[in-house]
Amino acid sequence: MQKEMQPIFPAQKLQRPMYVAGLFSGGASSIRYMLNDPNHGKLYQFVVAATHNPEASGIEHLKPHMPVVRFQEPEEYFAEHGLDPKNQYSKYGYWGYVLDLIEGRFDPDFVVLSGLMKILRYPFVRETDKNGREWGSGLYDNHVFNVHPADLAVLSGQYVKRINAGDMKTKDVATLRAADNLQRKFKGADAVRDALLANEILLRSSIHIATRNVDEGSIIVRSPPVIADVGPEKAPELQEWMKWNCDGPAFVKAMELVASGRIAVDDSTVFMLQEDKVWRELPYGGYSMEGVLTSSI
Repeated sequence: MQKEMQPIFPAQKLQRPMYVAGLFSGGASSIRYMLNDPNHGKLYQFVVAATHNPEASGIEHLKPHMPVVRFQEPEEYFAEHGLDPKNQYSKYGYWGYVLDLIEGRFDPDFVVLSGLMKILRYPFVRETDKNGREWGSGLYDNHVFNVHPADLAVLSGQYVKRINAGDMKTKDVATLRAADNLQRKFKGADAVRDALLANEILLRSSIHIATRNVDEGSIIVRSPPVIADVGPEKAPELQEWMKWNCDGPAFVKAMELVASGRIAVDDSTVFMLQEDKVWRELPYGGYSMEGVLTSSI
């Protein structure tokens, strides 16, 4: 008998759109892309956007569509409240303040990160101690999606220098990662450049669950691959192109799946409700979108 799965968003039970908050630092390109999705306003609805950056270009783009609120930089918050910036509990207090800004006023079901250049912490998501053990329960555990401009299913370790684990079972990947200390190869802000320097043939964007550990959450959707036919000096231009041709489409697909009640997560393994109403495990790389793209740069 199949284990009963609990969807991230119980669409069938609530019979309403999923209410979404967006956090961003710059242009908020993914949020802007989703505003043009035919499912926006039907399956899901942005109710607020928030940024720490008063100069963010995304503010003017989003203001006609939703309330846009500003939250303080950590340094501002710590100084105002007399807190030690190095103390982890000060950081929890800061993210609790950000959470109150959106949760108390807008009560979103879900959060998306669109170029938020900060690491989300407790009480948004559960915390991890110095030994890697998770503790606590974040209010939005498994309810925050982030976009990353690289294929997070590509791993590298001491002995295995490159493996694309996208089609493998999540538990098998966990065993493999432990055996060789495999890490996701293209993490961080320079992922596109790093992939080009590594002579990757195809690049993808990944929609993943945001956790305390940067770029480590379960992969939900990977965009169609784009042929990497430029050098690393063109990484900024390629990444900008990917925002509209990889990030945005992948985010739209992820939102369609989660807002229709078709995505569940059980111990880091992602399940999708199929057309025959049966929950089936997705591979480590999540739902892979079809097609191959060629960039126009």
